[in-house]
Amino acid sequence: MRAIREAQAGAEVLCPDKWNNLTRLLDRGTCVFVVFPSVLWFALWRRPWQQLLPFIAAFGAAWLSCAIGIRYRDQHPCGVRRPVTYGMFMVFHELWHWLLFLALTANALDRRAGSSPQSCTGAGHMC
Repeated sequence: MRAIREAQAGAEVLCPDKWNNLTRLLDRGTCVFVVFPSVLWFALWRRPWQQLLPFIAAFGAAWLSCAIGIRYRDQHPCGVRRPVTYGMFMVFHELWHWLLFLALTANALDRRAGSSPQSCTGAGHMC
């Protein structure tokens, strides 16, 4: 706490934010325990794996942008004095969200032959 004060950080860095921690926990928990298993189930049981390759590549690009942004943020944690590198973190963080949004939307809208439940035949047949 003393290091943050000595660095003359803004008030938003100084105040402890229990709600921020709680909402992050809920957000990450939802992603890990609801979204990821749902996407994995869909990927394994409803699509031929070859059709998933473009979406896996898109997710990889999004994850790479997130990792690069985190490297920028690690140079100046907590946004103390918010130098240019923190601004770069924000650019990469927004890019992460936009790439995820576009990749998951494209995945949801993709209707190639054999990728929808309507193309299945027989009881219990998994496409």
